[in-house]
Amino acid sequence: MTLLSEFRAAFSGDAAPIGEEILGIFVEETPERMIRLRTSLEQNDVEEAAAIVHSLANTIGSLKVHEALATARSLEHELRSNGCTGRAMQLHTDLQAQVQAILGEIV
Repeated sequence: MTLLSEFRAAFSGDAAPIGEEILGIFVEETPERMIRLRTSLEQNDVEEAAAIVHSLANTIGSLKVHEALATARSLEHELRSNGCTGRAMQLHTDLQAQVQAILGEIV
């Protein structure tokens, strides 16, 4: 079973072209979002970082990668509740690794 098994099952057959389009958008947009997220965290811009991770969570949710979605939601919650804490930075590191794994499976 792969990270995208559930997504690929949902977007099979006639829906496959839509699934491929979604994956293409993820590959195209996510690296830049991750850079913007890191920059926001480095600048302690909590509102911008939370907005970016919220958008990422929605995108990751559409891919049905539940562990990465949970990490993104936890990061957003941590940012909105406590700011750029050590825990937020660790969640960001975890999310980076998870996103890289998703991207690696797509390309």
